Amino acid sequence: MPNETELLSLLDPAGAQRSFARIASDVSSILPDAEIEHVGATAVLGCLTKGDLDVLVRVTPADFPLAVRALDATLRRSLRNDSTSDYIEYDFDRDGRSASIQLVVAGCWHDRRFRQLKSALASDGEALARYNELKRYHEGLTMTDYRIAKVAFIDALLIDSTVSDESGDLTVVPGIRQ
Repeated sequence: MPNETELLSLLDPAGAQRSFARIASDVSSILPDAEIEHVGATAVLGCLTKGDLDVLVRVTPADFPLAVRALDATLRRSLRNDSTSDYIEYDFDRDGRSASIQLVVAGCWHDRRFRQLKSALASDGEALARYNELKRYHEGLTMTDYRIAKVAFIDALLIDSTVSDESGDLTVVPGIRQ
């Protein structure tokens, strides 16, 4: 995993889907009832990447405390992002495979943000081109500089929208610009 002092470099995302499948299998053996989704740049065809893999692990509110205990027993919590009552990031590093495991309560703000960003980049060629340009511009700069610009880009791309959730109810969530 890159840290704050490492330089951003762009890597070929080939093999990301195979790595995701193996990591998802490992996580599923720990949390068999969780929904596991490949998110982040390596999940979007044509998106430049640092080569890090992001895995979204979605659980129900009732299962979140149990999932936290299970992952705390097997993985190290990441220091990159602050944990909340419905989101914790873990560092996965096994058998030469590494990933950021994003444990979320399904439907929470972080869950919607990861999924909406993936959807926006996969469906909007202009947004993908701008994101790739941001990454090219920051190649060789510090991770801190890149992350600040990345957050600003994502915040501008994802704005509050009215969308239908899984139950069909309309709700205001961070969503794709209409």
